[in-house]
Amino acid sequence: MRRAVRSLPIGTPPDPTFVVGNLCDRIDWTPALEGVGCIVHLAARTHVLRETVANPLEEYRRVNVASTGKLAQQAAAAGVRRLAPG
Repeated sequence: MRRAVRSLPIGTPPDPTFVVGNLCDRIDWTPALEGVGCIVHLAARTHVLRETVANPLEEYRRVNVASTGKLAQQAAAAGVRRLAPG
């Protein structure tokens, strides 16, 4: 099992973790997808209580639609057989 995270808490061993930062459509998932058969996708932008961006809908689409689409494209190219919502 592997995981991709935004950041690691201090003292957490990194392997087999891929630190990707905030979700965006510029992430290269290739190293994280090597040998993976299934992805359980849990990340999303939801329930923002203190909004800080000028256009929340655009930010929602950027994170939840564009970045998930990019992950799906790269997963298919890597031979991942299943992408499941969490």
